Amino acid sequence: IRVNGIAPGLVETDMNTGPTAEKFKDPEFMSKMPVRRWAKPYEMADIALFLVDTARFVNGETIVADGGFRITIRK
Repeated sequence: IRVNGIAPGLVETDMNTGPTAEKFKDPEFMSKMPVRRWAKPYEMADIALFLVDTARFVNGETIVADGGFRITIRK
C-alpha cells in the first residue's frame, strides 16, 4: 500500500467566490506569490495522476502544490 498526499494552495473552484476569496485575489497579495495566480483544478489532477501512474516507487510523501505561497508566508 502506498500513501502519498497533495497539499494544494489556492485553487480556482466554484467554492472560492465571495468576500473571503477576494482578499486572496487582491493584486498586492498576488504580487507576493511567485506564480502570481491561483492554480487551476486540472493542475491538481495532474499531480494526482503523476502519483498514481508515473511515481510508482514514491511512498509516504506530500507534494506541496501552492505556487510558492508557503515560501511567501514564511518571509
